[in-house]
Amino acid sequence: MPLSDHSDSSGVNFRERPDLYRADDRGGLRIEPYRSEIRPHWRVGPLRAARASADAIYALYLTYRNRGEFVGMDVARKFLRLGCARAARGKGSAEADPTCAEAAALFREKWLLIRADPHYRRLRAEHHQRTV
Repeated sequence: MPLSDHSDSSGVNFRERPDLYRADDRGGLRIEPYRSEIRPHWRVGPLRAARASADAIYALYLTYRNRGEFVGMDVARKFLRLGCARAARGKGSAEADPTCAEAAALFREKWLLIRADPHYRRLRAEHHQRTV
């Protein structure tokens, strides 16, 4: 049975126990070992860093996809989604910043690629069936 809230997931290796992973949009950034593998690549600010970050996280997604690791795929998706949201907000500026919008678009592009990936969608549905 999946953990109802990933806040109580310390000590769980989700690569070894993917059955405990809850595929929703809460708590995914605590999922180890994927968090530790993706987090060093996650950079929202300046545009060059955002581009490198989105590319690196998407590359990790593809690695997890090739291994059939749905949990890693989903955590990568969550990091890209959060990168899109954080980049769009910028650094607290009240005015729209075109650079922030461009950075958000880089994360969004990769996030949408994942959401549209038939392999991701199939594995997500299978995971959901196994963990309901």
